[in-house]
Amino acid sequence: MYFSKKLIILGLLLVLLLGFYSCKDNSSSPTPTPNTIKIAVISDIHVYDPTLGVTGDAFNNYLVSECKLIPMSNAIMESVTNSLIAEKPDILLVTGDLTKDGELVDHQLVASYLQKIKNNGTKVVVIPGNHDINNPQSYSFSASGIKKIANIQASDFKTIYSNFGFGEAIAQDPNSLSYVFQPYKGIWILAMDDCKYSPTDNATEETVSGKFNDNTLAWINTQLQSAKSQNIVVIGMVHHGLLEHFTGESADPFELGYVTDNYQTVSKDFADAGMRICFTGHFHANDISLVKNSATSFLFDVETGSTVTPTCPYRIITYTPSTNQMVITTKHITSIIYPLGSKTFTDSSTTFIRNLLYQNMYGTLIAGGATQSQAQLVAPMGVDAYMAHYAGDEVMPAQYAPIITQMIASGDPMTIQLGQLLGSMFTDLNPPDNNVTLNLNDGTYK
Repeated sequence: MYFSKKLIILGLLLVLLLGFYSCKDNSSSPTPTPNTIKIAVISDIHVYDPTLGVTGDAFNNYLVSECKLIPMSNAIMESVTNSLIAEKPDILLVTGDLTKDGELVDHQLVASYLQKIKNNGTKVVVIPGNHDINNPQSYSFSASGIKKIANIQASDFKTIYSNFGFGEAIAQDPNSLSYVFQPYKGIWILAMDDCKYSPTDNATEETVSGKFNDNTLAWINTQLQSAKSQNIVVIGMVHHGLLEHFTGESADPFELGYVTDNYQTVSKDFADAGMRICFTGHFHANDISLVKNSATSFLFDVETGSTVTPTCPYRIITYTPSTNQMVITTKHITSIIYPLGSKTFTDSSTTFIRNLLYQNMYGTLIAGGATQSQAQLVAPMGVDAYMAHYAGDEVMPAQYAPIITQMIASGDPMTIQLGQLLGSMFTDLNPPDNNVTLNLNDGTYK
């Protein structure tokens, strides 16, 4: 009888211990990695609640300065949400500029859309863009002008989007909104924040450019080293480009901060540390660039165009961990619920943006010292160059080649610079931009 009691007690202890270790393992172990992972990417969605006002001279002037489909942005995001619910990706990456200009109500609206996507079974991961935090240009609009409304700070961003990466992060940078999200065993998403939103940076208007502070760079490199030592695949995401997407982009004559500051050193360090791919946004162009430093150090920068800039793209990627290849497909928003008259959304949105781009470029050229004849010559070409770069897989129209050659040979500094910029934007850098297979083992593509 005594022996039986000992066996019973021992058996109970074993059951309790097994239960304890089983619970411990389940709580700490990441989800097993599937054979293929479906990843969606959207960027620069710039959601704006139309109840904040879409009329008046101030709003029209804003549209010319920004060249976005802001009046349609909420309807576009609704279409994006429905498309992604139908696609049902395993992971959705949102690479910054979630709102028009950091308005609290717009962030709350974005979060409501992302929650619908998450409720459908998708892991959603977000980072901020230059428009999103401490933006002094958070306005509502009316016929009488603009009115300052509530914006958000970095801590608010983290709270509002706690369900979309931050709340499940396995590591967080104390010096920025960078973090590591582990969707599956052996895979990390390194969500990096390079935006400048301090009170000094955003005193009177948002700072458009991006830069990693030294402490954040050190933190990122620590994560990359840790991943490398554990044979973990790192998928990067950041708002600003890590590479140029056309030659001379970093020269940036209009100071738009297309690539992150010190991008050459940063991209090389990331590649040397084992990052093979990074998803970016900011320019509103659908473009892919590649840098190869050596056989073991290379990086694909996959920039995704904006949903509020035609061709209104989003990406669907099939990642196969066993081969370490990503098959990238670009899709587009082609219809929205919005009063467009007899035009299709594609035709209406393209006409809308081309008109805004022309007004913006003509005015910028004149303000920069161009003559009226120079502005009339260059502005239409500039519109075509931007539209081509936005769409990706650019091809220069045959009639533009001799004009651009003459501009570069003109001897006039401004004309030369404009000719070089146009030529670069029409010249696509490898790899292909819209539909391509990337090999993350050796940096090849097809």
